[in-house]
Amino acid sequence: MLRATRTTDAAEEEFERESRELLQEVAKTGFALLGGGHFDFAKMFAERYLRVVRRRGFVSVVMPQSMLLIGGWSKLRTALLRRGDSIAVEARNSNGWMFEKVHKSYAIVFLTLAPADDQDVPTISVYPGVNSLDQFRKVREQGPMCLPLSEIEALSEDSVVPWFNSANDGLVFAKMRNRPKLSIGDGWIQGKSDSSRWDFSGSGKHKAYAEAKKTSSDAWGVMMTRHVDQYVIANDPIRKWVNSPSTLASEHPRRGLVVKISQALFNEEHPLITYRFPSRNDDSRTLIATALPARGYFFSTGYAHGIVHPEGTDVVRKMALLGYLNSVVADWWSRRFVDRHVGSRIINGLPLPNWSDSQFSEVSTCVQELLVRGGLHDLPGGLPIEVQDHLRDSSDRDLRLRLDLLAAEGFGLNRDDLEVLLADFKDTKDSVPVVYRMDLLAMVGEANAYSNVNPKPGVPA
Repeated sequence: MLRATRTTDAAEEEFERESRELLQEVAKTGFALLGGGHFDFAKMFAERYLRVVRRRGFVSVVMPQSMLLIGGWSKLRTALLRRGDSIAVEARNSNGWMFEKVHKSYAIVFLTLAPADDQDVPTISVYPGVNSLDQFRKVREQGPMCLPLSEIEALSEDSVVPWFNSANDGLVFAKMRNRPKLSIGDGWIQGKSDSSRWDFSGSGKHKAYAEAKKTSSDAWGVMMTRHVDQYVIANDPIRKWVNSPSTLASEHPRRGLVVKISQALFNEEHPLITYRFPSRNDDSRTLIATALPARGYFFSTGYAHGIVHPEGTDVVRKMALLGYLNSVVADWWSRRFVDRHVGSRIINGLPLPNWSDSQFSEVSTCVQELLVRGGLHDLPGGLPIEVQDHLRDSSDRDLRLRLDLLAAEGFGLNRDDLEVLLADFKDTKDSVPVVYRMDLLAMVGEANAYSNVNPKPGVPA
């Protein structure tokens, strides 16, 4: 009706529609590396740079932060970084020091691509946390963190370049980056992300088994992202139910779901740990995980994923891994790579803390106590979670503080390192409250002082 009476506006609308469709057609046919998401002029210009630059030429450009982090840039980012050595200055427009009319929290990267050299492995040099001209000059004097592209591709999904919010972030990152990674098998535990075992989404391979209503007393709930909380399965309404898990077990064998004494349950082969998949690097917390009970809940592709281990992996070490995943240390590392999802390479590439057998045991007992308090009483395989009587008088907060302290000790982080790390989190109840962080810093300071007075054998004070 309005188009008939307001013909001028209707003509402008039609012109804009035709222009938009023309631009979309040009993008589809004229560019090969745009990837998913909305068409982005920054991507288009970047692809043009690659086409027009000479083989021995340089490219120096200002790009949005998304160029380093977002999955939709993965094809283009890989092509840019593989061309040769790269230099990335990560910066924020604090107080408008770069651009007066651009939002003062906007993040960009000054990117330089050097000529390709067939003899060398491409390297990216990162200058982190620039928020002023003085800071820019300072990080130039300090020098960059140099990361081989092979390491970038191994550490994260889609060749994400780690993002640092301050120059000091690089010091903490350096202490963690060379530790054994979870998926490699040269650390105290081996595991990898398990994202496709169960898929009850609208187009998933197990969607036929999920229903909107619970019609059976044996029904299991399908967890959404919000159901996964630290050491607990949140008591939120279930939207999908698998009313006959026994049928699912018989029709999809070798997935860790079995039937015993007419009841379905997970066996020891099924992942014990599940974690949130959708998550952002500026959420209150980014890496959030809990344990699965022997029966009652499924994780599902796109919402919550699992971690699978080689057969025979010690449950104590699985519990220790869960404690580490929920620490501020593991969370901080993940934030360097996460954009909107905790991808498989982020989990697979997690560096592991250097813990002794006694530390594994301590972490495991703290985790088991938190799980019991959260309402979990058994694990896949029917393994019971033991109540830790000696921890009865310890509060949840005490246990979490101890776990965070042990995670920090596992990487040799001192109080200054932890202050850098904690600056990445909000001072809120759901993140890291002020009093909690003050207590944790005090504990780390005390532990550092003790280790200097009583060094480990063979380690000078």
